[in-house]
Amino acid sequence: MKRVLFIRHYKLEPPYDKKKTISKEAQILLGRGKIDPRIHPDIGRYLQKNFSRAYFENFDLILSSPSRRSEESARAIRKIFELSLPIRIENNLREAIWDPALGPGRIRRFVEESGLSKISEVWKRFKALEQRLLKSKYRGILCVTHFFLIQNLYLYFVGGKRNYKVIKENDIRNSVLADYLKGFSVEL
Repeated sequence: MKRVLFIRHYKLEPPYDKKKTISKEAQILLGRGKIDPRIHPDIGRYLQKNFSRAYFENFDLILSSPSRRSEESARAIRKIFELSLPIRIENNLREAIWDPALGPGRIRRFVEESGLSKISEVWKRFKALEQRLLKSKYRGILCVTHFFLIQNLYLYFVGGKRNYKVIKENDIRNSVLADYLKGFSVEL
């Protein structure tokens, strides 16, 4: 049996930490994955205030989305709690991208397969990720990824939504809400 914990990366550095403080152009570039800001420098304080070493010490591998914010979050966890875990980049944990220039409706476009990222493509990644996790020699795997992806991973692994064709927009909207460095765990 393997325990897998999916968590959201830490918040972005200023000015990207608040949508209202960045330009429309920066929002579009961020949504499309064209810029990759660093994480907020207060991550050490946040980790020490909200977590203990024991929370993370039963893991023997960290898988990170290829984004800078996920990788930096993984490295900070390892450093702050003095863990000797390998960190590997896992492309199947990369964020779904969208076009903020199109305005509201990104979840609808995702489900209807008319956005930049399509639900069928993301579910294909989830199946590949699941196979990789099952074949891994590691028993405790911490996965650092993104909020929207966690909502969808939750539907896939916990919500019984193995077939993306049955997913509705509200399924995603009402899925798990993951605060920074939090998420959900599963046993495989």
